[in-house]
Amino acid sequence: MKVDSFQVNNFTRVSIRDYSHEENIYLGYSEVEDDLLEISENGEIIKRVNKKGDGPGKYGNWNPVGLAFGPNQERIVELPFQVISYDPNYEITHSHRVLSPLPIRTNTPLGKTPYFVSNDTTHLLVGPSNYLTASHLIRNQEGKDTLKNFYQLNLFTGETKMVVPYEATSVYEQTENVYNGVMGKTFSLTMTPMNW
Repeated sequence: MKVDSFQVNNFTRVSIRDYSHEENIYLGYSEVEDDLLEISENGEIIKRVNKKGDGPGKYGNWNPVGLAFGPNQERIVELPFQVISYDPNYEITHSHRVLSPLPIRTNTPLGKTPYFVSNDTTHLLVGPSNYLTASHLIRNQEGKDTLKNFYQLNLFTGETKMVVPYEATSVYEQTENVYNGVMGKTFSLTMTPMNW
């Protein structure tokens, strides 16, 4: 049957930043609508939430620099100066300011906000330098002394402390949630038509 119209439900670039093995869903961001998206394993958008803008429950006009699933089915949204965790219904569970002398504006989240659990406390690794990747930064003592934008944030109390990525005792060397050389990169897949 011929038709003269069709419907497009999502006409935008979508950046997928994390996958929940527990919930079997992806967490992504729609650039045009500035929506947080939950996407099924089949690629269907199952939840679309808009938190950008002014007013109650909104996080302002910054785009997220980081986006991730956290513990206890939380959704972590990292902004240049703030980190917010949401429950699965997108009600705020934690909100903390982050000191950042290096604000980054971005159209889409650059990576997955890494976290680790220690002594029953969740710590996030935050700060815009995370998305430059520690593997690309200067590794001599002078370089270490200039690192001021890597923070470990206690999700429950908001307490932050600076960490140096390449020290052997650094959490960056000890957690599996940091992917050196991968965070902040975009990969493209090009399909070439076959001649049969």
